[in-house]
Amino acid sequence: MLVIDKVRIAYIVSSLKRCGPMVQLLGLIQGLNRERFQPSIITLSPEPEDTMIQSFLENDVKINSLGLKRRESFLGGKLRKQLSEISPMIVHSHGIRADFLAATFLQDYYTCNTIHSFVFEDYGLTYGRVMGSLLARQHCRFIRRIIVPISCSRTVADKLARSVQIETEVVPNGVDTKVFVPVTTEEKLMLRKKLGIPLDCTLFVSTGNLSVLKDPVTLIKGFQQAQLANSKLVVLGDGPLKDVLAKEADDSVIIAGKVSNVHQYLKAADVYVSCSQSEGLPMAVLEAMSTGIPVVLSNIDSHREVLQDQQRAGLTFPTGDATELATQLRKLMGMNVGEMGRQARKIVLDNYSYATMSKGYQDIYESIAQRYYAKERKQLL
Repeated sequence: MLVIDKVRIAYIVSSLKRCGPMVQLLGLIQGLNRERFQPSIITLSPEPEDTMIQSFLENDVKINSLGLKRRESFLGGKLRKQLSEISPMIVHSHGIRADFLAATFLQDYYTCNTIHSFVFEDYGLTYGRVMGSLLARQHCRFIRRIIVPISCSRTVADKLARSVQIETEVVPNGVDTKVFVPVTTEEKLMLRKKLGIPLDCTLFVSTGNLSVLKDPVTLIKGFQQAQLANSKLVVLGDGPLKDVLAKEADDSVIIAGKVSNVHQYLKAADVYVSCSQSEGLPMAVLEAMSTGIPVVLSNIDSHREVLQDQQRAGLTFPTGDATELATQLRKLMGMNVGEMGRQARKIVLDNYSYATMSKGYQDIYESIAQRYYAKERKQLL
């Protein structure tokens, strides 16, 4: 007789370093029905300083670290030994290293993965055209060997299908709509006072890695060209372009660096701006929309997906075009930004909450589990 147990899921990640994919994983696990699903995590590398490990432990997740050096990731023995102790029904990998191991050494497991970006764009902008293309093609070879690949957005799924004929499930990213919430005018002013931001200015905020991928140079140039009266731009984040931006910035621009209280800056803001050249599904944009502020975004596919190709929650401009960004910033100032912010919040509540994301993954896990049970029953006959 087959005993139906909890569905054991082993998540494989490089580390629990604070980043978009790990924030997503935490939200997914927080939303799991623990009467049905039992999560555990295997990390490949030692944890960095900015790890989220404590947040996962607080959610009663068992974590096992293999402590591998990068070149040791090509050896699957340690991983298989750890998995044999966990005996998962499902292995869920995140990132190219984890996908490589799952595709190469775990063919006897039921595997799924999350594809967090369109790799040909992301890797090309990060590593250069030649190296990026090689890495992307290699990653796609791994993805083909995953039983159930999952895209983080319809944009990523469509691009994979068109460019390399890989069909995937789609579970859109989610945000914590209980943390990223609208605030009253009084609360906004209190936050600005706490953060040292002028109380009476129109505040624009942007956050993310200060790299070519996020294009913060266009952000600053466009904001300066807009010449908006009594306005400030706060740029949050760190990265290789930080010194370049410091030279570009004038008195209207604040380069705040990396902060741990992004949600407070978003709640203090009036408008969020992103000039990103590529996104899987933009977490920072969704967090801003969840706080109830309108957005001005580069017109990449994933930004248009979030806005649902409408202007009710924000505006778009051609990627890399500082002059057109300035035009859209000026245009926004003549619109009903309060109503646009309410529409932004509604889009997130309807489509991009943690609860919606977690349900999407749980439905996939249930489908995989049924295949696992069918195999077990067949072996008992």
